[in-house]
Amino acid sequence: MSTISIVARKKTLDLYLNHQNEVGSELKKKHPKKYENYKSTDCITYVLNVLSFAYKAVGNNQMAKDIWLMGKENRQADFKGTILAKRLVNNKNWAGIYVSPDSIHPTDGDKEHTFAAVMAKRNCTFSPDKVPLKHRVVNYKPTSKNDPKFQSLYPNFGTSTLNEVDYKVLERIPFGFGLSRGGMHCWVFVEGFVYEVHWDSVGSGLYEKTALRDFPWLSSAIFVPNDVAANLKLVTLKCAVGV
Repeated sequence: MSTISIVARKKTLDLYLNHQNEVGSELKKKHPKKYENYKSTDCITYVLNVLSFAYKAVGNNQMAKDIWLMGKENRQADFKGTILAKRLVNNKNWAGIYVSPDSIHPTDGDKEHTFAAVMAKRNCTFSPDKVPLKHRVVNYKPTSKNDPKFQSLYPNFGTSTLNEVDYKVLERIPFGFGLSRGGMHCWVFVEGFVYEVHWDSVGSGLYEKTALRDFPWLSSAIFVPNDVAANLKLVTLKCAVGV
């Protein structure tokens, strides 16, 4: 029997490999005539296309329709990936995982990442919208002490200890969707890789695949469906709801 994760994984890869009729939404806005026969897409549309397809494939036609509105406070509001994630966690038993290659020494030297790491551990939330988190996976690519950015934040803290064990668990997750920079960017996650859409591109540059370990947006959150969440072999945060 197919599950949400199995179907969503297949659809994620299908769109990544076959998108000849798609163009980034921003590029289409700039050149509407040139791309009038192309379907518009962007990072959140990728997520919604995958999720709506998956729910329809497993027989939940209503959810396949609802998914396009679940990221809005009301029908007139802008769509937000954080609102979608919160509703999937609270209403559909999805689970949130905070991830960061180095929770103390981010390679871009931005304090936003260290603050997000503290909030994840202390409050079990992600972004100002306070999306619930259940797990935390950090330090799967510690910043070298020789990296100039190592000294820009908390230089007195030693090098983070490499966490390969939890990273290998992430590499076995068949499907999830991710948020970075408080929800500014959305993406799809399959077996350790980030799949994303660039809204200003077309052709081979429209979709991109990157190992989570090398993902330049650094600290993020991954949300996984209930069929995965129920069997996820990761330590549960003490502050997570229901613990």
